[in-house]
Amino acid sequence: MQAAWGFLSAVFWGVLLLSVLVFVHEGGHYLAARAFGVRVTEFFLGLPCRARFSFKSKKVGTEIGVTPLLLGGYNRISGMEPATDELLAPCLAAVMREGRVAVADAAAELG
Repeated sequence: MQAAWGFLSAVFWGVLLLSVLVFVHEGGHYLAARAFGVRVTEFFLGLPCRARFSFKSKKVGTEIGVTPLLLGGYNRISGMEPATDELLAPCLAAVMREGRVAVADAAAELG
């Protein structure tokens, strides 16, 4: 029984320490992006999955949360998607300028 308790304790503290390190690391990415005026749409502690606990910041529009798979973390930074669409850059510029753009308004602006 004591061996099982020791193992569970080691796993708990290991996951907790890993989560703190991942939070600090991803926080650095978030702060660097925000310092250069780049929009961050998601900041999560944990690997991406459907089950997640989050809230959306009304001030900057970033969804911040935690997922049950606490073995990593991620930020979704605007402009880092591997797309080659010629309208992507002007559309992201409109979103950065306005903060929030309706699809109809973006389509009208981009022609």
